[in-house]
Amino acid sequence: MLKSRFRKKEKKGGFLPILIPVMNLFLLILPLVIQNAYLQKLTTLDLQLPTISGASSLPAEAVNRNIFIEINPSVITIREDEKKIDEIQIGEGFEERLLSRLTEMKQAHPLKKDILLKVAPQVKYDIVVRVIDQCKKEGKLFPEVVYFDEE
Repeated sequence: MLKSRFRKKEKKGGFLPILIPVMNLFLLILPLVIQNAYLQKLTTLDLQLPTISGASSLPAEAVNRNIFIEINPSVITIREDEKKIDEIQIGEGFEERLLSRLTEMKQAHPLKKDILLKVAPQVKYDIVVRVIDQCKKEGKLFPEVVYFDEE
C-alpha cells in the first residue's frame, strides 16, 4: 500500500495534445516563409545610376543625337534624329548589312551607347531578337537597346 501511495500516476498523452497543433502550424508556415525568402531574393535588382560627373563628361553632340531603328514586316529603317540613313530589306543575310551600317554609325558616334528600337505589331519575334543581337554585338556597338512605342 505504501508503494502505491508514492508512485506517480502516469498520464497518457502528456505533451501530445499540445504538440500536434504546433507541428501542423510549422508544417504550414515553414514552406511559406522559405518560399517568400526565395522569391524576394529573385526580385532584387542591382541598379547603377549615372553620377553627375559621368553625365557632364559626355559632349552635347553625343547626348542629343538619337539613333532609331524601325522594324516593319519587310524592311528595317535606320534614322538619325529625323534624317533617314538607310533601309535594309528583311531577307536572307540582312544581319550582315545591318551590322555594317551599325558599325559605321558607331564610328560616327563613338560615345553613343543607346539605340532606340520601334517594332511594328506584325513583325515576328525572331526578327526582333536577331536585330537586337546585331545592335549589341559583343557589347561593342550599342549595348543599351531601348524599346519604345509612340502610342
